[in-house]
Amino acid sequence: MAQAAESSCSLPTQSSLMYVDETILNAELLEHLVRSILCTEREQGEAALLGLAASGATRRLPEGHLGAVLVFLPGMAEIRYCINRLQRSSLLHEEEVGPLWILPLHGQLPSHEQKKVFQRAPR
Repeated sequence: MAQAAESSCSLPTQSSLMYVDETILNAELLEHLVRSILCTEREQGEAALLGLAASGATRRLPEGHLGAVLVFLPGMAEIRYCINRLQRSSLLHEEEVGPLWILPLHGQLPSHEQKKVFQRAPR
């Protein structure tokens, strides 16, 4: 992690970051993080993680259209692995987190496939 980013974190976070190996993809952590984000949105509303409620700003998504999660990964093999892992995850049952639409996005995809990330997820 960049030095400037580390210095803006709390001391406990900085301490935890010392033990992070950025060369290892922790797919289990990704599953838990995605579950946490989706469950928080469903339980507390789509603005729960946007910091809008505290500022008094409002942003409403159409009913039943919660936000998206964008995950950056280092390569196509990691993208494929994580898509497969998330699709099979026992932590991401539709009845608990809502329907998922997991899409790859990388430069080797045809443009019509890349453009899917701008579409609304099917319900």
